[in-house]
Amino acid sequence: MKVLKFGGTSMGSSQPLLNVKSMVAARTGCEVVVVSALGGMTDELIRTSALAEAGDPAWKEHFLGIRKRHSDLVGELFGEGKEGKCLSDGISAALDELGDVLAHRIEDLRLRDLRREERAVAEPGLDLRPALRVN
Repeated sequence: MKVLKFGGTSMGSSQPLLNVKSMVAARTGCEVVVVSALGGMTDELIRTSALAEAGDPAWKEHFLGIRKRHSDLVGELFGEGKEGKCLSDGISAALDELGDVLAHRIEDLRLRDLRREERAVAEPGLDLRPALRVN
């Protein structure tokens, strides 16, 4: 069995993705194909998450850019057909979940940390050093 892994620039835009598709289609035998995030997307996800964690509302603009990049790419590759709609729906669902995490769960973590700090003021002797981040 062979495993084919594609990432980075081979996942960066529609033409490289079409090249990957052609290479995979030309292969015969039992193979596994693994694809990673679109080129540059991992760094953008990290940036967006850091902004959300810091409470910077700019994360929303970055997130919209992530959504648009995926949507545009699906449109380029599949148009309005059934395959494109199915893929677009799946990507949208995954991004909806990510957006929920960025919008709500990170806020929940900040509130939890705030409550921990409030308890420290109310309970002298509680050591918060493990919970505090040092940049």
